[in-house]
Amino acid sequence: MKAFAAALAATAVVLAARAFLGPFDHPFGMHSPMNAEGIFALLFVALLLLRANEAELAHGAPANRRARWLPAGLAALVILAFCRYLAFPLLADDYSHISHARNFNRHAFAALFTVPADDRFFRPAAYLSYALDAPWAGLSPIAWRTSNVFIHIANTLLVYSLCRKLKFCPAGAFFGALLFGIHASRPEAVTWVAARFDLLAVFFGLICILFMLSGWRVAAVLAMLLAAMSKESAYVIPLLAAAIFWYQRRGWREIARLTAPLFLAATAVFLYRWQLLGGIGGYQSAADGVPTVFKFRLASSLKALFPRFWATLLFPINWTGELSIVLACCFAAALAALVYLAWKGANRRPLLLGFLFATICSLPVHQFLSIGPDLEKARVLYFASIGLAIMFAAINSQKSSWIAAGIFLLFHFAALQHNLEIWKRTGYLAAATCRAGADLMRRPLLVIGLPNVIDGVYFLHTGYPDCVEQQSGRRPESILADDDSRSTSARRVQIWNAQTRKLEER
Repeated sequence: MKAFAAALAATAVVLAARAFLGPFDHPFGMHSPMNAEGIFALLFVALLLLRANEAELAHGAPANRRARWLPAGLAALVILAFCRYLAFPLLADDYSHISHARNFNRHAFAALFTVPADDRFFRPAAYLSYALDAPWAGLSPIAWRTSNVFIHIANTLLVYSLCRKLKFCPAGAFFGALLFGIHASRPEAVTWVAARFDLLAVFFGLICILFMLSGWRVAAVLAMLLAAMSKESAYVIPLLAAAIFWYQRRGWREIARLTAPLFLAATAVFLYRWQLLGGIGGYQSAADGVPTVFKFRLASSLKALFPRFWATLLFPINWTGELSIVLACCFAAALAALVYLAWKGANRRPLLLGFLFATICSLPVHQFLSIGPDLEKARVLYFASIGLAIMFAAINSQKSSWIAAGIFLLFHFAALQHNLEIWKRTGYLAAATCRAGADLMRRPLLVIGLPNVIDGVYFLHTGYPDCVEQQSGRRPESILADDDSRSTSARRVQIWNAQTRKLEER
């Protein structure tokens, strides 16, 4: 065990040096610290579980007057974390979703449930939420992002409620929920309007679990249906409920009886979706058209599920931007805090619950977990980060851990600001690109080489026609997409108007 601790401390020193000194030269051009982060993450989780004990948690006594202000404190801190980054321009699919929402009518409502979507997804609940926001939000980035932030705040409060239901003390539940609320991977899930699917799946999923814990089974089934119609990651909710009942030491027969309605509801939605879409749907491989969920290669999938997944859960830093001295100091302090927390240990059962929760949530998105230094697709961590929140709620149910936990939270707040700044910068670049296209709509127009991603932020590979239309009042005639490469820097989109095509024909 001491060898684990020594290796963990040594890896922490390497990572801290990377933060202060910049990228190390490597003969193969590997400048990112993701591999070192993965080693640290695996050692941390292993040591944490090995050092776990069977001591009772700090009992979850009824909240006193001071503790009753904790939910308000959570909401205020989440607002503080995001309030400076609500006004930057929209990005990528934001324009398409908003355009469709503004044209929503009763015929579109029926089509959500009866017509296969072009994107091969079945997410009517999320599209309805866009339609409800469209009349008052218009084209305002602030309005659309504010709606997302409020859903995120609701989810943060639901995580707090779940931690209290699991009998964590108020302080422990507060630390866990706050980690969920200000987790540095949040720019993609919260400030990208097009990622609302993740927010709603977690919202209805947590409501479903809390209803089950309260004995409201019919309401839980309805919430399960709404979650499954928000995003496919919600299909794991019955397994999550079973894990929580295991944590409560219920018998396997009772667990099967309690979760059976949820499994039936999830199965019903899945079968209807299969019939509607003519298959499982979802993202398709550009090479062979096979759904990416079936792309499971043992070595790469295991690497994604363990070192890379836990590395990005613990250290979601966008390494495409230079770290400020403040963030570098917070990162180094967080590494030291995690070494201390791993050695100190915590109650084994809630730690295992958090580990199981995160692992179960990672299964539907396993094909996207090889997240790189730019944090592209970090939204898939949104559901799984509840598992990390549960683990830290368990750790922080011990008063001697509060300072170390506070340091780790400070790191996430600083990293979140760093990552949001990159999203803001790319948002203004996208707006300038759209304005340039709108200004040129009076003449033959050919736009080539719009990237899908810049520094981990989705750019204008999708959404460009809607963006130009909103800027100019005119829509480019057609789109030809070049998807011959999965590289985010190599994806290209070609937008031709009618005049350009006529010139070519000549």
